[in-house]
Amino acid sequence: MRIHPVALLAALAASAALALAGCGSDSTDAAADASTAAVAASTAPAQSTATTAEAADFGPPVELKALNKEPIEVTLLQIADPATSDNPSLQPEAGKRYLAAELRIDNTGAQPYDDTPANGAAVIDTSDAEWDASIFDPIEPGFGSLTIAPGDGRTGWITFEVPEGAVLRTLQFVTDSGFGSETEWALP
Repeated sequence: MRIHPVALLAALAASAALALAGCGSDSTDAAADASTAAVAASTAPAQSTATTAEAADFGPPVELKALNKEPIEVTLLQIADPATSDNPSLQPEAGKRYLAAELRIDNTGAQPYDDTPANGAAVIDTSDAEWDASIFDPIEPGFGSLTIAPGDGRTGWITFEVPEGAVLRTLQFVTDSGFGSETEWALP
């Protein structure tokens, strides 16, 4: 299970503030400043650019069932490979690249749909290695944790950090953070 990046940064900032609080009155101000800076950095939108791979038709929306048995429709809109984050703090490790998938999720059911879509997403390469989505959203807008009301929808990017030489063949998406129904798309 993945932890949402804003929650992770907030927890780290709170831990740092608590650790510094016992170091005297001067450190309390430093802890507050560090906590404020961490929260501000975690909520600032990252600008990104995505270079779309060759134009591909990924087909019509796919109807899936959420764990509550309500239908949703998921549409793969485009793949960016490589994808580039404009946030200097969110760059791939040496020898790796970002691949990002832009999806549209529509709630066609009668109940709200709650999910963290990146938790249920993976890409598979031609050697059958599987790469889970990044816990951060280097390509914006990401989905984070969301609630979609009946009749509403969201569009966002799910980002994967994969080896430079990996040839990716499949994108998998599973509803309800990986515990629901699944679909796959062949990648160009």
